[in-house]
Amino acid sequence: MGLLDRLKSMVADMNEDEKKEFFEEFEKEQKGEDAPEEQAPEIPDVIELSEEQTQSINNLRESIIAAKLALGKLLVDIEEMKSTGISELKRNEDSLLQTVQQIKSEMIPDPSLLDSYMIELSLDGTSPAKLVKQ
Repeated sequence: MGLLDRLKSMVADMNEDEKKEFFEEFEKEQKGEDAPEEQAPEIPDVIELSEEQTQSINNLRESIIAAKLALGKLLVDIEEMKSTGISELKRNEDSLLQTVQQIKSEMIPDPSLLDSYMIELSLDGTSPAKLVKQ
């Protein structure tokens, strides 16, 4: 039987008053052991680092700055790509609307009826497009 098992057995055999007394004594002993025997030396207000420590910190700081600059450039590039994509999309939408309007003008002789027709396209693109009166 191990020491821990013996301690558990002893504590289990104690009545409540004995347990309370045992744990109070144990806590007093622990507090006595935790008390510092020597006072820690006073730490100065300024501590100078070695050249190696300073260089290590400076290298890490430069790495952080370089990563932030790269991220900033990447964000600018993304915004430019986004702007270009939006401009191209707008140009294509305008071209589509102009083409539909031109086809309507060619197919419908009465200009007052142009707005009453909508273009109908098949989802798969295999059927021909139609102008449908609304």
